[in-house]
Amino acid sequence: MDPLTQGLLGGVAAQTVLRKRVTPAATVAGILGGMAPDLDVFIRSQANPLLMYEYHRHFTHSLAFIPVGGALVGALLWLLLRRKPPLGLMLVAAIAGFATHGLLDACTSYGTMLYWPFSRERVAWDNVFIIDPFYTFALLVGLVVSWRRRLGNAAIAALLLSTAYLGLGIVQHHRAANFQAELARSRGHDVERGRVIPSLGPHLLWRSIYLSEGRLYVDALRVPYGGAKQYWRGGSLPHYSSEALLRNLPPDSTLARDLRTFAWFTQGYVAELGGAPLELGDLRFSTLPQSLQPLWGIRVDPRSPERHVQRLRFPWRSEDRFEAVWELLRGRTPGARDLPAAVGISPH
Repeated sequence: MDPLTQGLLGGVAAQTVLRKRVTPAATVAGILGGMAPDLDVFIRSQANPLLMYEYHRHFTHSLAFIPVGGALVGALLWLLLRRKPPLGLMLVAAIAGFATHGLLDACTSYGTMLYWPFSRERVAWDNVFIIDPFYTFALLVGLVVSWRRRLGNAAIAALLLSTAYLGLGIVQHHRAANFQAELARSRGHDVERGRVIPSLGPHLLWRSIYLSEGRLYVDALRVPYGGAKQYWRGGSLPHYSSEALLRNLPPDSTLARDLRTFAWFTQGYVAELGGAPLELGDLRFSTLPQSLQPLWGIRVDPRSPERHVQRLRFPWRSEDRFEAVWELLRGRTPGARDLPAAVGISPH
């Protein structure tokens, strides 16, 4: 999630663990611990455009790295504060903050390597958007009150409330996934693989993407807490499978490695965007939940197997996006559809 929310959660976690020993220095240690794993964004290379995709949310976000990363943050802050706070207190606070980061990121849809070095699985639970003001505000109130009172009770309440909010996201995700299955069935599609990805708002709006017969289908789903669900058709694009192209490439070539990395990073949701050289897009993320234009992708030239792919960023205007998302959240966007009655989807 965004750095502010990660820092607030880290601070609240530190205050919760310390309870009656809450101090400003310990709270800061928790905040910095909660933000520190994202320092991996500086792992990048001009020569290898996919290195940042490979190492963001990598080892610094893993469960195994928590004691090491947290201890480093706590010890460095203790030294910067001229060894005045108790070292043990700073270590506990920083480790508590650091421990929250990977788990919260795993609740989003980008993919987090929680189980490194034992697994390269990119964990994505899809139960909260990368920016959620409702979640962030609860943490902010709890942290500020606990800071002022030097007592962790408000932090404990904020942690419980924010965790319950994530739990609500799990429930809504399940409902959205059922809606996706019913939608695909109404079209006569057999779903080979599917995701519902949260969009901006309190678990109401979801990006649906599923694979059927060689195409990726995209829709926006509105799943209210009560009442009828709606969807907006986005369309479909050819699914890209690297198998055919890789058959014509040396297996250890630069391009073959890049294609395998991109397929792993996108968790297989790669669409052919056309063009010559070939353009591929990560269809998990877009400016609008029903849009077929991805946020990023790559350009591939099979004639140059020893050259890296070119990383692409597709433009978008934030003011148009937020206004359009707001209308989708309200169910006011033209083109909204309900499923045919014969499908038999329930309002819940």
